[in-house]
Amino acid sequence: MTSKTSSIRRRKEFWETYLWSLKKNRGMMALLTLLMFIALPMILMILMSNTQNRITTEIYTPEMWTQTYLSSVTGLTALLVTPISLIFVLVISVSLFGYMHQKRSVDLFHALPVGRTPMILGRLLSSLTALYAPILLNFALIFVVGAAYPVQLQLCWVTVFSYLLWLMLICAAALCLSSFMAVCTGMTTDMILSLLGINAAYPLLIFLGDRFASSLLPGLNTGLTANSIILTAVSPFMAAFMPYIVSGSQARSGALVVDAGFYIWWIVFTLVLLAGTVLLYRKRRSECAESSFAFSLPKNVIRFMITAVTGLGLGLLLQSGTESSGNFFIGLIAGSLAAHIVTETIYSRGFKQLKKSFAGYGVFMAVFVAAYAFLATGALGYDTRVPLAEDVASVTIQDPYTDGGGQIVDGNHRLLASVTPTLMEKANIEKVTDFHKKITQDKREHSYPYSLNSRNGTSFTLTYHLKNGGAVNRTYYLEYKEDGQGNPISPLGEIADTREYKETQDLLFYVEPEYIKSVDLDTRGGEDSTTFAPDLNTKKELLDAMRQDYLEGKLNNGKDLDAEASYLVIEYKAPLQVKGGRLKTLLNGYEGDIYLYVNSYHFLNSSSKTGELVEKLGWNK
Repeated sequence: MTSKTSSIRRRKEFWETYLWSLKKNRGMMALLTLLMFIALPMILMILMSNTQNRITTEIYTPEMWTQTYLSSVTGLTALLVTPISLIFVLVISVSLFGYMHQKRSVDLFHALPVGRTPMILGRLLSSLTALYAPILLNFALIFVVGAAYPVQLQLCWVTVFSYLLWLMLICAAALCLSSFMAVCTGMTTDMILSLLGINAAYPLLIFLGDRFASSLLPGLNTGLTANSIILTAVSPFMAAFMPYIVSGSQARSGALVVDAGFYIWWIVFTLVLLAGTVLLYRKRRSECAESSFAFSLPKNVIRFMITAVTGLGLGLLLQSGTESSGNFFIGLIAGSLAAHIVTETIYSRGFKQLKKSFAGYGVFMAVFVAAYAFLATGALGYDTRVPLAEDVASVTIQDPYTDGGGQIVDGNHRLLASVTPTLMEKANIEKVTDFHKKITQDKREHSYPYSLNSRNGTSFTLTYHLKNGGAVNRTYYLEYKEDGQGNPISPLGEIADTREYKETQDLLFYVEPEYIKSVDLDTRGGEDSTTFAPDLNTKKELLDAMRQDYLEGKLNNGKDLDAEASYLVIEYKAPLQVKGGRLKTLLNGYEGDIYLYVNSYHFLNSSSKTGELVEKLGWNK
């Protein structure tokens, strides 16, 4: 009976707190609704109207209207709606949780007959309501705007809904992080500084840490990209913009712009923050108001990150400019020490806690020394680990110098596959493993224990696809040499000369004659350009001639640039339905429409099979 009565009382306290907080936020909610209306539906109406005024003579298809609509929504959401929402997260958080940082206010609220759990949860829910109501209303209005024009809304709802869902989730995460910091800090200033610190310092720490580690340990390839969850894993104010950076400003109809991994991580992290906020608030002493921190762990973590970011950043900057490892350590010590002192001084409002805080600086130095020693000594054999050839199913080699063999995308312009040299023959895999072993042995003999080095040369990435389903990635920076005529020679040596390497390096060896739509022939300098639509037999002859020239090094050969040469551009049919062959295998059996990027080639007019065929067909006259 007592438990049931207590539960009813807690629910009543929760709803009373929620309604009171929501009433307090009425003005903020109205202002956010107005600003978001201006930033999204109103500007979208203007953009669509301007588009309509421009097409008095031009034919504008529903597909074009749809793309204009989606591009506008994407740009406005990224540049205006998201920043406005995050600013209001911070403003509302200060408004509703700022009482914890004022002694008189916290004494008043804690004296009320309201439990701490319903008090904090009621305020959080009212904050979400104040944020979500304007967001939902204005996203509903953009569908009304789209319906007023020939926009194919059935193709847009997935993309627009993904923007909406992501914005709501990231606002909830940012709000929970703000409330967590409000509970941990004793002053509003410290709360705001901590939020700025963790959202700026954490992504920089991951980026600089990756740069530092890959510059020290040969072959290290972490695969860190803008799409990596770890880059902004605890920084919702930064993570909010990542999907737009990854997908670019042009959204495609039906494309889900946010990976499922982002949703899963931020749901879990938001729930963890929520639980942490409630638990810590129940333990928070009222006397902590107007002090530095109620709980010191966040302060120590943020100070550590800022110290590490400044030290690594300055150290890597000095090292890259001077090629000296000694300058890295000078920059590391100077930058980290200065950052530690400044951060502690700001948090403590003076130097009285500075001496005591150097224990935290000692932790940073101990972590750095341990990490440096671990990487410099090969990371427990990571530097010399080469898979056995018999365990490898295939090897993919990425060389930016010769990259560009072709890309295949779907109807939403999402990349399906890139044409990259892939070796599957046992003899060729053995050549790669022998080449890899030679690199590791050379580095062990000449630079062990390792020291920081700049990324000079061309990056080569070896990706071993193992028979057990695993993968091994290594990236090395190697120098291209030159022959007696100044032409580049690949560091891969005989690997780059194998037939399998060449046949998997360019789209020419994957397409069928019927895929070709037209051929453009340009003389050197682009003064003449003629488009041909050859028959199927001519397309087959052309492909055979170009493939033979490619294998013999007579197509796209840098030596020919100064000779009498022509340029040939192949345009493929769009969209394509692949029914079989090597391209189907490359796409892992993909069944939908595909699009192939246009490829261009140069060849000698006189001493190549392609040149002879062009002469025979009379295309160069």
